[in-house]
Amino acid sequence: MKRLLMLMLMLMMLLLSVNLVWADEIKVEPGDAFSLNISAGSSWKIEFDGTFSGVKCGHWAAKRYIYDGKNNESLDLFEFGRFRLGNRKVSFEQAKVGNIHNPGGNTNHWAEVGDFSGTHCVRIEYDAGAGRCSFYVDDNLNGDFIVRSRTTPDMSRLVAVGFSGFVRVLDGGTATAADKNSSMDDVIGLGAGPGAAGPGSREFTAPSAGIIAVTAKLSTFGPARLQVEIISGGNKRDWLVWERSNGIDPSPLKLDGTEVPESMGERSPGDYSPKEMVLEEKLEKGDKVILTLTGSFGAGTPILDYKFKKQ
Repeated sequence: MKRLLMLMLMLMMLLLSVNLVWADEIKVEPGDAFSLNISAGSSWKIEFDGTFSGVKCGHWAAKRYIYDGKNNESLDLFEFGRFRLGNRKVSFEQAKVGNIHNPGGNTNHWAEVGDFSGTHCVRIEYDAGAGRCSFYVDDNLNGDFIVRSRTTPDMSRLVAVGFSGFVRVLDGGTATAADKNSSMDDVIGLGAGPGAAGPGSREFTAPSAGIIAVTAKLSTFGPARLQVEIISGGNKRDWLVWERSNGIDPSPLKLDGTEVPESMGERSPGDYSPKEMVLEEKLEKGDKVILTLTGSFGAGTPILDYKFKKQ
C-alpha cells in the first residue's frame, strides 16, 4: 500500500511539473505577433523551440528571428548568434560565457552566443535580482552574462519574423498569441529605422475602407525629410511632412501643412529632440499612401511605420 501511495505521489508531482512547464505554450509561424508579459524589472525563463530562419527588417543589417517590430527595445534575436534585451536600456557588463559586442556602448551593443540558425531549442533565463542572463541552445550553456538595467523596459509584444515553432514561458510571465492575421508588411521593411526598406519610398493601397495609423519620428544627425502622401479620387495631398537640417533643428512635423508642436521636445536650451508621433487618417478602398524617408541620418534612428485596420 505504501509503495502504491509513493508511486501515486510521484505521478502527481510529474504531472504537476509538466503542467507548470508547458502551461504557457503557443505555436507561432513567421509573421505572428505574440506577448510574453515580461520585463527587465522581474525574473523570467522563456523558450523558443523550432526553426530560426532570419528575415530582413527595415534598415537593420542583420536578419531577425524574433523582433519587436519597432526599435529593438524589447527582446531581439538575430543572425550570427546575437541577442539583446531592451536596446540601449539593458547592457551586458561581463561575459562569463560568450562575448559582448561593444562593451559599455550605448549603440551597436549586444551579446554573442554562437550561431543558432536552423532548428534548435533556445532558452533564456533572466534573473533581475542577481543581474544575470543565461542563454542555452539545446540545453548547452552558450552565454552567461552579468547585466545592468538602466530602466526596466517592457518586453512583451514580439513578432516571430523569422521563427516558426513553439514559444514557452517557463517562469515569470504568460504567453499570449495575437495578430494572427497581421501582414508581414507591418514588421518587415517598415519597422523603426529608415522607413520602408531603408531610405526611399514605398506605396500602400487600401484593400477596403479603414484607418491607417502612421508612426513617425525624424531622428537624424544630418539633413532629412519624412513625407506621407495620400492619393484619393485622383487628388494628391501631403498629409505628413517633416524636414530637419540636423540633430538639433527644432522644426516640427506638419500635418496637412499645420505644425504639430508636440512632435519636438527641448531636452536642454537649444537642444531639440523629435518625439515619436502616431497619427491616424481614414481611407477608402483604393486610396493610395506613399511613404518616403530620405536623408543623412548618421547614428539617428528615424521611424516611419504604419498599421492598417479594416472597418
